[in-house]
Amino acid sequence: MTFETWAAEVQAILTFVIDPEEWRRHYDAKLSPLDALAQHRADEEV
Repeated sequence: MTFETWAAEVQAILTFVIDPEEWRRHYDAKLSPLDALAQHRADEEV
């Protein structure tokens, strides 16, 4: 899956536009879109 496809799946779930630079590390870590969302929420809580 390309980053563009992966980002489109993430974007389809969210109500805000993602910052590709912020989300690229989740993609590079080989997280699924749903796992990336969970990690993003956990990161924001800290």
